[in-house]
Amino acid sequence: MIYCDTSVLVAALTNEPRTAEIQRWLRARERDLVVSRWVGTEFASAVALKRRTGALDSAATDAALAGWRNFVSGIVMEPVEQHHFDAASAIIVAPKTILRGGDALHLVIARNAGHELATFDHQLATACATHGVTVAFGP
Repeated sequence: MIYCDTSVLVAALTNEPRTAEIQRWLRARERDLVVSRWVGTEFASAVALKRRTGALDSAATDAALAGWRNFVSGIVMEPVEQHHFDAASAIIVAPKTILRGGDALHLVIARNAGHELATFDHQLATACATHGVTVAFGP
């Protein structure tokens, strides 16, 4: 299975330079994809930011949010539990860690479930090697 982080879904469901590429990639693997509720929270945040900054208008915002609901209606949702937050916190405070909290949480969820990870985030993709997570799609 492949855990998709927020950067992949924002690129797939809004108009970004690699949208067509990631949409093709996702369609070819739709039965192998998983996300977490945390992705949903970050996705809403990213879409709202794009709206506030003028990168998306109301129609595009509504379309992105509808696309998210449609996407998650057919895939596995990984649970996010306290032990995920604890493990992400441990990663964040480790020396030389450059991950933000949300990215560490994505990494831990994928690692603990034994999933590969899809991300456009360079720092997260780099950290995956250190933490035993295979990058299925990366920057």
